[in-house]
Amino acid sequence: MTASSPSFQVDPDIRVSGHVYDAPFSYISMPMPAGENGHDYLGPVYQLKSRLLIADGCLEEKKCGTFYYEWTANKFKLLRSDPPQP
Repeated sequence: MTASSPSFQVDPDIRVSGHVYDAPFSYISMPMPAGENGHDYLGPVYQLKSRLLIADGCLEEKKCGTFYYEWTANKFKLLRSDPPQP
């Protein structure tokens, strides 16, 4: 069983700019843990005043892990990715 979340970046001051940007993936899914030792995926993790986006889950159900993106020049740049934890 999985949960999923669509992805997009909204300008925090959308009332002024009206900009909505594409995320670096279409959606992220968070598979349910297999048992007590399973990894609890967090999905997208961010703070409003930070340029860092952490995507913890399976991007488009193809590649799972933790992905670190920096928001720069109106787009996301992949900084690094970590494979899934056992």
